[in-house]
Amino acid sequence: MEDYLGVLSGGADPWVLAFFVGIGSVLAITVFVTSAVSVPLIIDRDQDPLSAIRTSARAVGRNWPAMSLWAALIVILTAVGVATFGVGLVVLFPVLGYATWHSYRDLVA
Repeated sequence: MEDYLGVLSGGADPWVLAFFVGIGSVLAITVFVTSAVSVPLIIDRDQDPLSAIRTSARAVGRNWPAMSLWAALIVILTAVGVATFGVGLVVLFPVLGYATWHSYRDLVA
């Protein structure tokens, strides 16, 4: 636990910090690519998860500049929500859900 807190407080080895950021980025990108439009697609069209993931990956790949901006906005707004001790997340989650639905409608439907 002390080592983990050292990473968060900035007292960690730069290589360890780079490893954490790198692995975290790979995981975050994977989750974003596989779920950007797959959840609304599953709900709206009753798709199976694998074809929804393929559709989501295709939509992100074809529109990568806009989707990269969208991912960055999600990260920034979530950071603001966390910085306000979760109060901002109460507003953020419904807004992100609404925006995700509209991005699905524009990209897939």
